[in-house]
Amino acid sequence: MNFDSVYKNIAVTFRKLNIEIIDYFSPMEPEVREFFRRISLSIGLFIVWVMVNVIIGVKLGYAFFEDKIDWGNIVFYIWVIGSLAALIWGCMQIWKKPIEHLDD
Repeated sequence: MNFDSVYKNIAVTFRKLNIEIIDYFSPMEPEVREFFRRISLSIGLFIVWVMVNVIIGVKLGYAFFEDKIDWGNIVFYIWVIGSLAALIWGCMQIWKKPIEHLDD
């Protein structure tokens, strides 16, 4: 059994499965699908942003002040503010373009 025959069998199986999935979700309007895509992308970006900041801040200890303010705390909080601004800007770019036929 060579790689090409295995790949073709997998590709055919995937196409059959993909067609069944597309047929199952085909009643969904394209506008609704685009709306859900934007929602999931925004939520996903927010979750990644929170996870990165929690790991850097809490796990590595930069979010907490020990006896005095250290340079790591300052850099961390500058990073949080800057990355929050970038997250908000990115979400605004995602939602800026109007969804077609939403007003019909």
